[in-house]
This record gives sequence, C-alpha cells and structure tokens, in this order.
Amino acid sequence: MFKINIFKMFFILGGLGWFLCIVLVYKLQDIDDIQYIAEQQHNNSLQIKDLLMNIVSGTHSKYTDNLSMGKDMLWPSQLSLAEKYCSSDIFIDEVTTLAECDEILKIRNK
Repeated sequence: MFKINIFKMFFILGGLGWFLCIVLVYKLQDIDDIQYIAEQQHNNSLQIKDLLMNIVSGTHSKYTDNLSMGKDMLWPSQLSLAEKYCSSDIFIDEVTTLAECDEILKIRNK
C-alpha cells in the first residue's frame, strides 16, 4: 500500500513537472511583451520628468517675473511643490534645472 502511494505521488509530481516545463516554454514567448512594457515605462518616466521640469521652470520664471516687477510671490503652494521636486534626486543630470532649483531653494531663505 505504501509503494502504491509513492508511485501515485511520483506520477503526480512528474505530471506537474511536465506541465510546469510547458508553461515556462510558452511564457518565453512573452519576453517581447515584457520588453515592450519596459519601453513604455521608460517613455512614461521621461514624460513625467519633462512635466516636473516644466513645473520647476514655470515656478522659476514666475519668481523672476514677479521679482522684476517688485511684487511678492502670492502662490506658496506651487513654490512648495517645486521645492519638493528640487530637493529630490529627479533632476540629477539636468544642469539648467538644477540651477533653477538652486534659485528656488534660496527663495525660502530670503
């Protein structure tokens, strides 16, 4: 009786092993889908980075325009948002955005 149970167990494990092999072979065809999704994620992250750069640039230009007209900044929410993005590591490779970020971060200290 014990030998019959072992035979059934090995038969079931063998069947599951073959099933797993077949599933993995068919999953290898989905590598193109994975690469496509990775490319989409990269494109989306670049679009988000561009959007954040536009927010920082807009905040900087509003500040310089208001400063040239002798006005105070009346929009602290956008300033705090730009400060939040500037204090993160998003813009590590962008020299002009880093320069704008330095000026934005100096605004609070004035």
